[in-house]
Amino acid sequence: MSTKKRETLGKQLLLSIFDRYLERIVKILFSKRNLDMDIIEQLDQIAKKSGIDHKNFEALFLSRMIEQGAPLQKSVALLAQRQNEAAREAILPLISDTENYLANQYAWLAGAFLQENRYEEAKKFADKAILINPCDYNALNIRGACYAQEGNRENAEIDFQKAIKIAPNFSAPFVNKGKILLDSKNYREAILMFDQAIEKFDKKSTAIRMKGDCYKHLNEYQQAITAYNRAIEINEKDADAWKGLGDIYGSQGKFDLSINAYTKAIESNPDYIRPLINRGFAKYHSGDNIGAKIDFNQVLIVDPNNEYALKGLKRIDNGDRGRP
Repeated sequence: MSTKKRETLGKQLLLSIFDRYLERIVKILFSKRNLDMDIIEQLDQIAKKSGIDHKNFEALFLSRMIEQGAPLQKSVALLAQRQNEAAREAILPLISDTENYLANQYAWLAGAFLQENRYEEAKKFADKAILINPCDYNALNIRGACYAQEGNRENAEIDFQKAIKIAPNFSAPFVNKGKILLDSKNYREAILMFDQAIEKFDKKSTAIRMKGDCYKHLNEYQQAITAYNRAIEINEKDADAWKGLGDIYGSQGKFDLSINAYTKAIESNPDYIRPLINRGFAKYHSGDNIGAKIDFNQVLIVDPNNEYALKGLKRIDNGDRGRP
């Protein structure tokens, strides 16, 4: 079974198990009725019929549910004897542990949907995780990232700040909050936030690179170059860091260095159009109109209406020679 199919199956199983089985088990445990042990058997059958690798997280969850058999039997026996308080005490630690684990898996699902840019679904599962465990900082960070992608910066910042307060050594919400500040042009505040992320995790190339973006917008080019080079040392395929270098060198008229940096960005991420556009203009300004035309036409293959590539071609067709 391919990884993609296994992940899809895992999501389907989790949706089914979380929403239909676990809630029912918990309700029965704290009622005066006996536990329907067939539910555990059904979970076991789902795992077996699906043939899921025992190393997968969904199989781990299923096995933990199945392993509850012994303490569940004890609790059921106590309930049958009408010793309800004793039954509750016997099962409470198990339920508490299961709920935290369930919250963690909801957060995992939320993160998977976030990676697929399915923000509404990601928020739905992050909400479920937070409802079970309000201190699930990973779910808070994921929900904040969804809000940020949707342009809801106020709610995004609230979630990031909560995650930071709960887990001050978790770098992701620092990075995400810094990105919001960067996008809103609060560059100095963003730098402080990125510094905190870097302090928690000094090899966080994303935070270092976005710190470079802040310095670039502040026209503090040497600090920006230092940050970009540090990000590239950590991750040589950081296309955004290479693009940042290309932008700075281009603004300084160092077109050979600019073209080289943009080329590295394109090699790192062939689908990244912006450095290809910028390389075209760098070539144009260096007097290489033929090379510029090749880059602009390559952009138009992917995006036929790209205004920047069309503008560049128009300059060349009008006989502009660029500038040396």
